[in-house]
Amino acid sequence: MSGIVLGGAGFFIERLNKSVMKKITPRLVSLVPLVFLFWLGTTTTSIAQSSTVTSVRVNGLTSKSTTITIITGNKRSQKKVKRGTKIDWGTKIIIPGGIRLFLETKGGTQEVWSENGLAMEYTVSDIPDGESHDVKGFGATIRNWVRGIFSYKYRSKNSRGNTAASNSTRYTFRDLSDDESGRAFISTSEGSVTIVERVPLIISNQSNNTKKGNYKLEFSTSRLQRAEDSVYISSDQPVEYVDYKEATARVESFIEIPNDPEVRANNQLCLGALYLEWERSQQAIPFFSDALNFYFDYYGEDDADTLEAKLFLAKAYQDSGRQALADEMLRELEETLLELLRIDEKDLDYVDENDPDAEDLICEDIVDTCALLGWLYKILGEDERSQYYYSRVDQGC
Repeated sequence: MSGIVLGGAGFFIERLNKSVMKKITPRLVSLVPLVFLFWLGTTTTSIAQSSTVTSVRVNGLTSKSTTITIITGNKRSQKKVKRGTKIDWGTKIIIPGGIRLFLETKGGTQEVWSENGLAMEYTVSDIPDGESHDVKGFGATIRNWVRGIFSYKYRSKNSRGNTAASNSTRYTFRDLSDDESGRAFISTSEGSVTIVERVPLIISNQSNNTKKGNYKLEFSTSRLQRAEDSVYISSDQPVEYVDYKEATARVESFIEIPNDPEVRANNQLCLGALYLEWERSQQAIPFFSDALNFYFDYYGEDDADTLEAKLFLAKAYQDSGRQALADEMLRELEETLLELLRIDEKDLDYVDENDPDAEDLICEDIVDTCALLGWLYKILGEDERSQYYYSRVDQGC
C-alpha cells in the first residue's frame, strides 16, 4: 500500500474492489502519496473505464506486442498486450524493465516506463469526475499529455504525495521513493502543475513513531510549477514545532485556506493526529471523520489512506470512552486487512513463479498491510499479535 507524500505513507495503488468494509457515517481513513491532480474540464457524461494501448516499445525499439502481469482482485495472469488492447481501470499491471507502454484515456495520453530498468506497478483508478494514474517502484515514470476537459480531474501519484494540474498540460512524474523516504521528480513542459506534497512534522525533536502508534505526522503544502520552472524533486526535510499548541495552531491555519480538497483532508488527518497525541481525543474525532469521508469517497474503502484514517478514528473513539463503537470499527478493519494480506501473499506467490522481478513491489504491499495490522492489534491490546505483525514489517518478506 503505498504513493508519494513527503515523509512517508506510499504511492497510492488501487487494491481491490470488494464490499468487505461497509460505508458508514462517519466513515474512516489515511495514508498518502505524491499525486498529480489535473483540473481539466467538461460537462462530461460517463467516463470510459479502460485505457487503450496505442504503442509498445521493448528495449527502445517499437514492438508489435509484449507481455505484462495483470492483477485484478483474486485474478492473476500473464497478458500479451499490443496496439488496441484494452486494460480495465482498477487493474494493477506490472511492467517489466525495458518495456514502455503508450496508452490513451479520456483525460489524455500516457507513456509509462521505469527509468531504472526495473519492474514497476501501474494502475489507473476512477475518481470523482476524473481519473488517477498511480505508479510505484523506484524510477517508475509516467509522462502525461493532459487534455483540456472542463471539470475533469486528471491525477498522477505515488504513495508519498500529490499534485494538481491545469488544462492542456504536459508533465512527467517519477517515483523516487525509497523505503521510508518520500521523494518524487516532477517536470512540466507545457502549462502548469500544482504540486501537493506531505511534509514530515516533528515536535520538540521527537520523531513521529510515537507511543500512540506506528505512524508519521505529516501536513500538506502546495506549490505551482510552470513550464519555465526548474525540475522539482521532493524531499523528506521535516518541519519542527516547539509543542503541540504551536503545531495545531499552524496546521489548523492551513485547513482554513481554500485549497485542493485532498490538501484539506491530509491536514485534517494531521490535525486529528496532533490532538490524539496531545491526549485531546474528543477534539480529534471531527477531523478524522471529515478526512475519512474524503478518502473513502475519493479512493475507496481499501485504499491505504482510508484504512489508516479509520484506525485513527477508532483510536480516538477508544480514547474518548466510546469503546463499543471503537471495537466494532476495529474488528471490521481486522477482517479487511487480513483479507488484503491474504490477497497480497497470493500475489507474491504468483510473481515468484511467473514474474520474479516484481517480488519487491508486492513485498511493499505486504509490509504496509502488516504495519496497519500491528497498529490495530496494539490498539486492541493484543500485544502478542501486534508484535508478530510488527516483526514481519522489520523482516520484510
